[in-house]
Amino acid sequence: MFFSFIFLIKISLKERITNTFFYFLFLKNIEGK
Repeated sequence: MFFSFIFLIKISLKERITNTFFYFLFLKNIEGK
């Protein structure tokens, strides 16, 4: 159970970083236009 908890945290952290990255690209695209 403890390991699955760590696994969930890692997944959510990875998703958060990916979402922030795509959001940043999205903002750059808007500014470019």
